[in-house]
Amino acid sequence: MSTSALATPAYRRFLIGSTVTTHGLWILRLALAWQAWLLSESEFFVAAVAFASYFPVAVLGPVFGAFADRWDRRRSAQVFNILNIFNTASLFLLAAMGWMTPTALFTLALCFGICSGGYTPMRLAILANLVPSMQLASAVGLGAVTFNIARVIGPVLGGYVIKLFGVATAFGISSVTFLGMAWVLWGLKLQPVARDLEREIGLARMLRDGLRYTFRHPAILFYLLLVLIGATFGRAVFELMAPYAAQVFDRGSDGMSQLISAFGVGAVAGGFWVARIKDLELLRRSAAVCAALTGVLIICFGMTGSFWIAMLQLPVLGCVLTICGVGSQTLTQAVVDENYRGRVMSLWSTVAFGGVALGSTALGGWADSIGLTTATVYWGLVAMGLGLIVILLLARTPKPKIAPSPTS
Repeated sequence: MSTSALATPAYRRFLIGSTVTTHGLWILRLALAWQAWLLSESEFFVAAVAFASYFPVAVLGPVFGAFADRWDRRRSAQVFNILNIFNTASLFLLAAMGWMTPTALFTLALCFGICSGGYTPMRLAILANLVPSMQLASAVGLGAVTFNIARVIGPVLGGYVIKLFGVATAFGISSVTFLGMAWVLWGLKLQPVARDLEREIGLARMLRDGLRYTFRHPAILFYLLLVLIGATFGRAVFELMAPYAAQVFDRGSDGMSQLISAFGVGAVAGGFWVARIKDLELLRRSAAVCAALTGVLIICFGMTGSFWIAMLQLPVLGCVLTICGVGSQTLTQAVVDENYRGRVMSLWSTVAFGGVALGSTALGGWADSIGLTTATVYWGLVAMGLGLIVILLLARTPKPKIAPSPTS
């Protein structure tokens, strides 16, 4: 059997729909950040809107992860996706009518985060129903490639849409693209998964068992540390590209979209690399090294006052963060027992999204106090210290052993 997930028809369908919707997601995130900046011209408020869109995933992820081990994953993902369509449509209407306020923007960003908190664990867990275990690394890697290609194209489109037609149009386009995943989930047929979990087990016990399983699995704990560093520090810098573009580089929404796209170019390269690698031990070591490099690259970016030098630096940061983040997800998906997949992957999303939420808020508040570039350099120094800890722990962490897949 081929090790490429593209050999599986259900995954190809899923990937097409995800690609369309992810372009809309990046347009949405850019529009939220730029709308927040236009309303406030405050780094902290831009970070607060990012916090609202990410933190509910951290809070609700474990709960919905437990449900992902019991509910119909396809139908659940479909419900949350439809709710996101209504949410983005509301953003479009408020912006188009000129009724957008900071309170309304924050509230709708929070609603988007809540829906994402339900959708993300279902989406991550669905992969195990789409492909056999030998194709799982390919599935995660290809997903990362399309996600990051959208990170290149989506912000460019969004930046020029905002510049030419206004932020309301960007919200409207984003709402339409979410229909792509709605179409996919409507007819998606998943492979049955044999789970031994008893239906009568209560939610509290399920959450407790999932946490116990995770904390007794040293390899998974190490992978969570990798994504924690990348999300809390690297992605926090990424979420503040609106004030970087406006304050540091004296650019508009098109400049912000160029910075985000430059980051995405490197992320695409990192995603391709993860998708092609077959040696999980090599992936583990590479992800650890990339986590260690994160702080150094953040410091370099913070010390850069030139837009064009930043455009050369950001692809490197994007590549490193993708290998770190997608590598940790691939490794976690490979080693986790199927009975705990939904709960463990929800913890992964909790760390990933919660790290972005808390990190961007902390960096934004710090930037309001001491200046954006100074705060960025200090931020990188903290990340560099954690990176050294990762290198020290690498030799003590077990090598990845693939858990058996019920779809193999």
